[in-house]
Amino acid sequence: HLEYGYSMFAFHAYGADEGSVTDLAAGKVATASSEDVGGGRQAARVTDGNPSTRWAVAVGERTRPDSWIQVDLGEETTVGGVRFAWEASAGARYLVQTSTDGETWTTATAYGKAPADVNVARLDTVDLTPEGADEL
Repeated sequence: HLEYGYSMFAFHAYGADEGSVTDLAAGKVATASSEDVGGGRQAARVTDGNPSTRWAVAVGERTRPDSWIQVDLGEETTVGGVRFAWEASAGARYLVQTSTDGETWTTATAYGKAPADVNVARLDTVDLTPEGADEL
């Protein structure tokens, strides 16, 4: 949401196996285009396992339409889906991209559901065609 910037409680990634419940992103390194460091809302908060912490775009960057967050899975891993637990400043439209080297990115899917009110916390589950990735 461009007025408030983006804010996310958790970023989860799941394997391609049917019913996979292991969070491949748990405890992994997360980085972002910007962070609200003064507010304690660093990118690492999306993989820390604490449902009360969150990442948020830095106040001065809130109007950027190209904000991003990524998680380094540490090694090439087959990913079958991702789940984002958004705070009220949720992304209504975004890309889920994968990379094996952190430099060349492939769009796995585009998410474009615009809810009636984007200023509500929500959980987005996005299924992907299973593919190998080192970073999401």
